[in-house]
Amino acid sequence: MMFVLILTPVRADRVREVIQPYGNIVFDHAGLIDSLGIRDVLQSAARVAADALILDLDVAPGPDLLHAVQGYRIARPHTRIIVLAPGREPGDPTVAGLVGLGIYDILSASPDTDWGALVGQALAGPPATYAQAARWHVIPGLAGGEQVKEKVVIQERPAGAVTIAVIGAAPGLGCTHTALAISAFLARQGHKVALVEDSQRYAFDQYLRTVKAAEGNIKGSKELTGLIFLLIF
Repeated sequence: MMFVLILTPVRADRVREVIQPYGNIVFDHAGLIDSLGIRDVLQSAARVAADALILDLDVAPGPDLLHAVQGYRIARPHTRIIVLAPGREPGDPTVAGLVGLGIYDILSASPDTDWGALVGQALAGPPATYAQAARWHVIPGLAGGEQVKEKVVIQERPAGAVTIAVIGAAPGLGCTHTALAISAFLARQGHKVALVEDSQRYAFDQYLRTVKAAEGNIKGSKELTGLIFLLIF
């Protein structure tokens, strides 16, 4: 594996020691960074292909770090990002923003924890899922820190149809996957199912082209193993 490290000096040596068996470090920055510096550091890191970025939230101010990470995420969408969040608790706006970007590997503990050991445990396992990071995903500014989750709404119709709406507050939360999983399950149970995608970022169009789905009976629809896809453009 190829690693990018952006860490505070107090945690850098231990993390470097732990990741040695897993691969090589291709970008290494240890030190506190100001508001402009964090953007430059992450832009430089994005020029290097890496399998994982290990990022310490204490290196830079939260809002600036969040914007810089968003740019890195766009440039390197397939790089796994592991976040060290010393002393952070659910309700922290920086961590909530990172989860909204689809970053789910959040390592949180007291500042004097063995962070190398935590990183080693994370690398030994698969990437975290939204279900594991959901407790961090809150809306800053709301009383009590209201948690953001996908919502499933079932509405009965007079004709006997059931509508299941899967709605997410931000991209990358797994709404498309959830909707497809529900629809495929119902189709396998013998129900007539139509899956309608109404999104600013279409996912099913390219998917249906890739699997060469057949034309459906409804104009503009596609059909795949008994499941009808309708795309709203």
